[in-house]
Amino acid sequence: MLFRSAESTGLPAGVVTSFLERLVVYGVSKAPAAVKATQSGGAAVNLEFAFDKDAQVLMVRKPAMLMDKEWSITFL
Repeated sequence: MLFRSAESTGLPAGVVTSFLERLVVYGVSKAPAAVKATQSGGAAVNLEFAFDKDAQVLMVRKPAMLMDKEWSITFL
């Protein structure tokens, strides 16, 4: 997890906000055309990802989804 200080998020002192730092999906046989994320009903944004065909692993780094909010990640 990536933690940001209260100062950088504008939250009151003592409040820590956590973000999704990385998503690793095992057993993926084919790379997706795109990976998109949506948070709390906002607009979808494209995420960068890496795919290892031999290991069948898809990794999405730093999607930065707030863990205390509703979010979704879609593989197209």
